[in-house]
Amino acid sequence: IILSKINVEGNAPEKDLSTNDDVYQNMLKGGGIALEKCTGVKIANSEIKGNAATSGGGMYIDDSPGNEEQPGVTFESTTFLSNKARRIPSKASAEGHGGGIYATGKSTDIYSKSLEFQECTCQGNGGGVAVYHGSKFVLDEAKFEKNTALEGNGGGVFISTALGLK
Repeated sequence: IILSKINVEGNAPEKDLSTNDDVYQNMLKGGGIALEKCTGVKIANSEIKGNAATSGGGMYIDDSPGNEEQPGVTFESTTFLSNKARRIPSKASAEGHGGGIYATGKSTDIYSKSLEFQECTCQGNGGGVAVYHGSKFVLDEAKFEKNTALEGNGGGVFISTALGLK
């Protein structure tokens, strides 16, 4: 899958969060784009802007392994601008991580070249990027500018048990 010169702007998954007490069934993943169990996805020369979710305001990536020939997800010359990860109001400890990107899963393999994160915010960890649960995320020539983790850690980047970050 190749996504080139796309503009993903002003999106948010919607769900009534007040009807179910099971927080994990209520997670709203990937305001702009959500990838689960994908291999060989390339996003190039694109802008992910003004999206919102509880995990990965701009993009959520889970269990997306690479192989010998290619990573699970590749970014080239892509900007994440003004994306937000917010917590569920009734569940103060629930998510709100990864304003730009939330990457999780020990098989997840991400490579990026010339990736920018500008003015992305989250209520939890990782205003620009949050990397969890053994994900591999290579950032080559990345730029982080004016990103904020309002109530957590890592305004630009937050890493928890990642396999590798370059």
